[in-house]
Amino acid sequence: MGARASSPSTTIPPGLRALFVVGIFSLLLGVSTYRFWSAAPRDHQIVLEGHEGQWVYAVKAAGDYVYIGQGSRVAVVDVRDPDQPRLVDESEDGRDPVTALALHGHTLYALSRKGGIRIFDVSSPDRLREVGTYWSADWGWLEDFTVVGDFLYVAAGWAGMWILDIRDPQDPRPRSHLAVRRYASGVAVDGAYAYVADWDQGIHVVDIRDPDSPRRVAAADTRGRAGKMAYQDNTIYVADGGGLGVLDVSTPSHPVPIAYHRTPGWTFGIAASDGYVALACGEPGLWLFDVHQPAAPRVVGIVDTPGDGNKVDLALPYLYVADGRAGLTVARWEGEGEP
Repeated sequence: MGARASSPSTTIPPGLRALFVVGIFSLLLGVSTYRFWSAAPRDHQIVLEGHEGQWVYAVKAAGDYVYIGQGSRVAVVDVRDPDQPRLVDESEDGRDPVTALALHGHTLYALSRKGGIRIFDVSSPDRLREVGTYWSADWGWLEDFTVVGDFLYVAAGWAGMWILDIRDPQDPRPRSHLAVRRYASGVAVDGAYAYVADWDQGIHVVDIRDPDSPRRVAAADTRGRAGKMAYQDNTIYVADGGGLGVLDVSTPSHPVPIAYHRTPGWTFGIAASDGYVALACGEPGLWLFDVHQPAAPRVVGIVDTPGDGNKVDLALPYLYVADGRAGLTVARWEGEGEP
């Protein structure tokens, strides 16, 4: 069952007092700084509904169906009855566990860390049809990807960010590559810019208007170790080590960290939709934030899921968690102003 959140404490720990003092001096000096919150849960619940499968590390919601990475297979789950999600089809085994999924029209892309990208036709959602694969010897460990328009953007670990042309969705073609300083661990895209997480080096802002020549235009440090990211309304949300990092990118050439909210454990997965952000926090479970005011993220739901939350997708009031050994976990938010 969902764990009811406790009320925030009125006692400020010494570490936070020191941070507030630093923030005051930073403001007096005209230096931008984080607004910082400790993990103070709100009194709203996320209720567990049902689960399906086992060893799930990737999830993508699409209406009545949810696609999951179940071990090295891709599977389709019917979630019209959220209490009893039902497996309706699955692929053959691949080379490596599926760790990320991206949907573009009727094409589903499945990424595995060492096995490249598998491509599926999902024009009939309950019937998977594998139509292609792509792998490059130039890639490192594949960490994340996203599809926007005619291009697929891949965070390829120490091999940086790669851009693939997918105008023929069954036959991706490499267009360009951008090196990073350390390790490309996440990627998000908005129109003319890509945002690449570079582990302990923060994030890079990359001009992608010419897909053959991506150009780094700015960088910003983050409080933790930048991992998976989500873009929403001129804001980048980062699964940033032990918390949620928030950066204002309304001026892409000048990204500004504006908030950080600590969470228990490590943040593995993130999703954003309609003014809300969800974090998959491993063993501590799932956290949901109201980010209608991005500089003041507010916890509106927490639940300890049966497994170890790796990835999450939102279709509020439902949340779909790739919950490791516990499979796909379906949860429902019962908060105020529920969408």
